Amino acid sequence: MSFVYAVKRVLKMDLSRVGRDIDRVSKKSSKSKAYIFFDMLWCGVRYGAGPLDYDLFEFYNLTSSQRKTYVTRGTNNALVKKYNAKSMWHVFDNKNEFNSIFKEFIHRDWLDTTKMTMADFKKFIAGKKEFIYKPVDGTCGRGIEKISFENISANEMFERLKQKPAGIIEEVVIQHSQLSEVYPLAINTIRVVTILKDNTVTPVFAFWRIGNNGKFVDNLNSGGMAALLDISTGQVTLPAADKKGITYKCHPATGKQIVGFKIPMWDEIIKTVCRAAKVLPQVGYVGWDVALSQDSIQIIEGNCFPGHDILQLPAYTPDRIGLMPRIKKFL
Repeated sequence: MSFVYAVKRVLKMDLSRVGRDIDRVSKKSSKSKAYIFFDMLWCGVRYGAGPLDYDLFEFYNLTSSQRKTYVTRGTNNALVKKYNAKSMWHVFDNKNEFNSIFKEFIHRDWLDTTKMTMADFKKFIAGKKEFIYKPVDGTCGRGIEKISFENISANEMFERLKQKPAGIIEEVVIQHSQLSEVYPLAINTIRVVTILKDNTVTPVFAFWRIGNNGKFVDNLNSGGMAALLDISTGQVTLPAADKKGITYKCHPATGKQIVGFKIPMWDEIIKTVCRAAKVLPQVGYVGWDVALSQDSIQIIEGNCFPGHDILQLPAYTPDRIGLMPRIKKFL
């Protein structure tokens, strides 16, 4: 991690927020605020770890050799810079562009709300009772709505959609029955991270995101949980965990077993994301979000900034070894 990058990060820090982070970590760790401040600063310079990384990964409990194994915000940004051409980020940031370029992997109806006509919309809703609206540049599940239009006319709904921020509307995925049994209210997607190097695609790690708390999105930032998957078999290997660090062997809403659950059609999922990874070779480090229906594999989106934090939470690192050794094997 370059010293210049680290200095820039320090200068951009929200000091009031950092102060709150130090207070919280000091209480959790029983270490002095002074110690946390200087150690946090050192970890930013040495490992590219921001205050959130320091807190989430519990760097205050790790040795220097353990800290080196973690993919931090700084090292993740360096990977993105190396493998993902900035000129192509817009494809992954814009849902309309993404669906157009990766249309062979979508397998569901969708429309660009800024370009659709009334005739397009009426054709889209024919036979449907609900659909999904997504802001075109939304992240972390924010702004997504499941819209029912049983008690509203097509004309009125069309006009409402035109008043919303630019986005897309999509057919609701009918989730595979085995995934729905664990949590039926959300589409519980699978994130597979791939690296493309020398025209060879390698799936590096994967996890299953599961909704919770009555919500219809599975994102951790919206209260969901994630479960580590064996990249070879698609089987859950450890209890799921949410962003608060609470772990779940069974889902609290349904009582269904999570540990040991095997994702159906795993080999087909891996083949699908590996094919998708070659569509835009300029972007070689991608996190693919995949939904599974009873008879199809549907890519929901690709992320050219794959999340580095989820699988390095303490619940997933009982040996306190991060993801870097796994990633380095393919670099």
